[in-house]
Amino acid sequence: MALIRRGLWLAFALGVGLFVILLAVHGFRDIFAAVRKLGPAALCVPAFFLLPAFLATWSWMELFPPKARPAFLASLAANWICFGINWLLPVAGIGGDVAKAHYMTDRGASGNHAVAATVVDKTLQLATQVLFALIGAAVFALLVARSDLLTFALAGTAVLAVLSLLFFRAQQRGLFRSLLPLGRRFLSASRSDSLERGTARLDSSVMEVYARRGPLWRASALRMLFRVVLAGETFLILKLLGRDPSWTEVLVIESLAQAARAGAFWIPGALGAQEGAIVAIGWALGISGPDAMALALAKRWRELVIGVPAIVAWHVRFGLRMFFRKPSSPRNPPGPAKT
Repeated sequence: MALIRRGLWLAFALGVGLFVILLAVHGFRDIFAAVRKLGPAALCVPAFFLLPAFLATWSWMELFPPKARPAFLASLAANWICFGINWLLPVAGIGGDVAKAHYMTDRGASGNHAVAATVVDKTLQLATQVLFALIGAAVFALLVARSDLLTFALAGTAVLAVLSLLFFRAQQRGLFRSLLPLGRRFLSASRSDSLERGTARLDSSVMEVYARRGPLWRASALRMLFRVVLAGETFLILKLLGRDPSWTEVLVIESLAQAARAGAFWIPGALGAQEGAIVAIGWALGISGPDAMALALAKRWRELVIGVPAIVAWHVRFGLRMFFRKPSSPRNPPGPAKT
C-alpha cells in the first residue's frame, strides 16, 4: 500500500508539473485573456453536459434485466457521483464505477445486477473510447500531415485497445473468481466459502448481461453517442472563444483528448496529460496555445462545477451515515454477576 501511495503522489506531482509548464510556456497573461473571452457564458459548459449525462445513464440502464431496471433519476444520480469521483479523485478511473454500483445497491437494486451492469458498462466505455479515437485519428490524418502526432495518438489508442481486450477476457474467464485468492487471505474458511459462491453468482450475472444482445447493442450505441455529443462541448467552448471550428476539427480534438485522458488513468484526474493533448492537437490544427489552454481549463471548470457537489453528496449520504450509526447492542448482554 505504501508503494501504491508513493506512486500516486509521484504521478500527481508529474501531472502538476506538466500542467504548470504548459501554463508557463503559453503565458499566464495570454491564457487569462483567452479565458476572459468565455465570460458568464462559461456557465453553459456544465449545463451542456446534462445531455451526455442522460445518454450515459440510459446506456447503463439498458444493461440491467428489463424487470429489474432502476429508476432514471436514481440512475442519473449514481452516474453523477461516478463522474465526480473519477474526474477528481485518485481512483484510476474505476473508483467512481464502484461507487455507482454501491449507490444503486443502497437504493434497493440487486447487488449482482448493479455490479454486472457496471462491469459491462466499463467495458463498453473502453471499447467505444477505442473506436472513437480511431475515427478521430483517421480524420486527423486527412486534415494534418503530422506523422509524429498521429503515431503518438495511435500508440495511445493501441494501449486502450489492449486494456479493453484484457478486461473483456478476464470477465469471460471469471473476473471475480480470479480475485478469490486475495479475499481468502483475510477471511475465515466459512466466510471464504460464502465469498466463493458470491463471486460465482457475480460472474454468472456478467455473462447474462452479454447474453442479452439487443440491450447490449443499444447500450453500446448510446455510449458511442455519448462520446459524439460530448464533442459538442468542445464546439461550444471554441465558439465562445471567438473561433469558427469545423466539426471535423472538433471531432479530432475531442476524440484524441478523451483517449489521452483514458490512457493517463494512472495520473489523478489525468492532470497535465489532457491539457497537453489538447494543446498539441490544437496547435496542429492552427489553434493558438492560449486558446487551447482556455479550452482545456473550461473542461476542468465543468469537472469542478459538476464533480465537487457529487463528491460532497456521496460523503453526505454514506460518510455521515457511518458517523451517526448507533453501535449495535450485543445479542446476549451480560447480566448481573451471580453471588
